[in-house]
Amino acid sequence: MHTTSPLVGAHFRPPAKALLAVLRNGTPLTLEREPDNAYDPQAVKVLVESVHIPSSQLDELDALVQGFGVSVEEVLAQPIWHLGYIAAKPPKGRSGILAGEVAKRLDAGATAQAQLSFNGTGEPSVAITWRLAPS
Repeated sequence: MHTTSPLVGAHFRPPAKALLAVLRNGTPLTLEREPDNAYDPQAVKVLVESVHIPSSQLDELDALVQGFGVSVEEVLAQPIWHLGYIAAKPPKGRSGILAGEVAKRLDAGATAQAQLSFNGTGEPSVAITWRLAPS
């Protein structure tokens, strides 16, 4: 089963917006439940490993992350970056499976293979291929 979820909150997670500007469609992502989130107990974090940052984009990334007070070397030294969250509510003009349903599936033991995708206006989403837990 395949679903798509809006990725939101990158502006709260510097330098996530800079990373999203250089990551390619299809970049592998990790989904991680965050049940202790003070704002949403159904929260699902979207993470990317630094090894998936394209080496061909490092000069551009270096220019982008300087505005966040870090260098590209510091970005690459951190193994995992938090890009944002699966949307809890549908963002204006966007659709997809929301955090509550993603959390429910993950809590039920489903396995999610997640990849970065972008909609027609360039907004980031998470494409998820699900393998449901045996009944």
